Amino acid sequence: VGRAGGMSVVSASYTLATLKRSGSEIGGLVGARGTSAEIQSSYFDRGRTGLRSCCGTNAPSPDNTSKTSFELRAPTTAAGIYAGWDQLNVDGVASTAMGVVTLHDDAPWDFGSGYDYPLLRGQSARFPGGNLAGIGVQRRLQPPVLMTLSQRDAGLVTEGQDVEYIVELDGRVSQLVMNWSVELTGAGDGHAEASDFAGDRDGLLFLTNTNSAVFRVGIADDGTSERRETFRVRVSGFVASPLALLRRLNVASSAVVSVIASHGTDYDLDNDDLIEVATTSQLAAIRYDLGGMGLRGVADGDMAAYGEAFPSFDEEETCPGSCKGYELSNDLDLSGEVWNPIGGGGRSEFANDVLPDENRYNGTFEGNGYVIENMHIAGGNDRWDFVGLFRGLGEAGVIRNVGLVNVNVGVFPSSVQTGALAGAIYGGKVAACYVRGGTVRGGWGVGGLVAGNGGTIIASYTDVNVRVAASGAGGLVGNNASGGKIIASYASGDVALATFRFTHIRRRNIGGLAGTNAAASTAIESSYFDTDNSGLSSGGMNVSATSVKTSRELRSPVAAEGIYAAWSDLDVDDTSSTVMGILTLNDDDPWDFGGPFQYPVLGQARTEAAVQEQYSRQPTVTLTPTFAGDATVSEGTSARYEVSLGRALPPGITASW
Repeated sequence: VGRAGGMSVVSASYTLATLKRSGSEIGGLVGARGTSAEIQSSYFDRGRTGLRSCCGTNAPSPDNTSKTSFELRAPTTAAGIYAGWDQLNVDGVASTAMGVVTLHDDAPWDFGSGYDYPLLRGQSARFPGGNLAGIGVQRRLQPPVLMTLSQRDAGLVTEGQDVEYIVELDGRVSQLVMNWSVELTGAGDGHAEASDFAGDRDGLLFLTNTNSAVFRVGIADDGTSERRETFRVRVSGFVASPLALLRRLNVASSAVVSVIASHGTDYDLDNDDLIEVATTSQLAAIRYDLGGMGLRGVADGDMAAYGEAFPSFDEEETCPGSCKGYELSNDLDLSGEVWNPIGGGGRSEFANDVLPDENRYNGTFEGNGYVIENMHIAGGNDRWDFVGLFRGLGEAGVIRNVGLVNVNVGVFPSSVQTGALAGAIYGGKVAACYVRGGTVRGGWGVGGLVAGNGGTIIASYTDVNVRVAASGAGGLVGNNASGGKIIASYASGDVALATFRFTHIRRRNIGGLAGTNAAASTAIESSYFDTDNSGLSSGGMNVSATSVKTSRELRSPVAAEGIYAAWSDLDVDDTSSTVMGILTLNDDDPWDFGGPFQYPVLGQARTEAAVQEQYSRQPTVTLTPTFAGDATVSEGTSARYEVSLGRALPPGITASW
């Protein structure tokens, strides 16, 4: 299967296909697997494919789909790896067994009587009159003896270590392997050396009863810090076997081993399983590893680009357990470049306006309170869907504690889902994030923080201009979809229609907080927008009127009280603590409410001079004559003037003139 998405199922099937590998998303059974797609009792012949994993993306754990030819041919009934292959629903017709109605009453497979691949019953490859004819036909599918070579522990190898290879021969009978030779190419002068086979005696190698043998390749430490080298191991020889009528059959197989330097760089110095990001190129390289697993998650075709951003990546020292994402170690400035959202896919549109699983980030991105400045995304005259720092978050995706400052996001009016931080959230979480300064412009679905929210947004805010050409725009979120939650957050920017030439499109669903909200009763909790700054009187379709607040109301409290009473004891970091003997996740207080006439900001941002300036604005005083133009006042009369404040004074503040 090329792509298995949604709730699709691959069940009780197998493949012997030979794959010519080029690029990514290549698996023995499925090229690209969605996280919800199921693979049930299905297998592939790893000797033919040369692969060890069922799926190019999102392989299940454990992955039990890789089998040798011997394993696929050994069972003669629906047992072992084929258990359940005789209780399937093929025809969609139910039957009754012991009073129970079931659809799973079909047994389409014929397992033969020995050393056969299963065939569908009635398939012409198996003839009546004996199994030998069937074997003869099936023998045309592959050489009389098939050898496979595989690395025992798949993955990168560090200099100074040995890598073990398993040689497997297909067949049940005892076999004798003779005159073996091992070649190593592309390794550099003296960098690798093959040892003898374990159990080799006088040039003859007797295989074990599993028809396999092991040999080692020693990787020398050349004392350099070269990032990575790749070379090929090739084993060849000939086999004598009763199955082959005692003829000598030449066999050969090869595999690639990748070596990293032992003098690499540890990119997880604080040992929190998050890879540290210190440069813009490292930030951009996350698009090659949307699972946040480091080298373990980067496809071979993308390894060179990833390696340029993270040279000499030491897999042993970086995330000794397993990496789970990335974290900023300093502020980043994206000035001078047009940002390509993390998630890949280029300037593209997607079927049914849904971002595919393989374009969603499913790791953790920890900002540590740092800021990414001057992000510029320009769509030109092409439709570009799901735009932001990230294209979208998957169910396991988390972005927290990061600020975007001075953003300029503008895509073509027909584009779908445009936000500063992410185009869409599919079950993931955004916590303690903000966008301050700049403009976010798009066509259908535009949000100051996120365009489409199907996950959780908590303790976040925006002060950014939002412009929509078509429909669905909000200061914080464009569309709060089913399953989406907005908690303890606010928007204080201007939200308005953009001017563009397609006047025939009906423009609607524009709100100060969210353009639309799928569940009016529960989805938005203690979250607000500034009606004065936005110029809007509604938070959005199905958004409660309690979200409407004036600048004065948003700036008045100086603690978690009043409208902010529920803004303490939140779950931002997904870690628990014990309070009075009770284990709780709601133990975070991310908000700093400042002093009188200040908007709340996230605690880590209060020290920024720009934040102080923006969120400590004092009311302006204007002196305006009641008459227009220059006027002459006669002696003995008076001229009348109006004194007005640009904003209302907060409680406790008085004015004197």
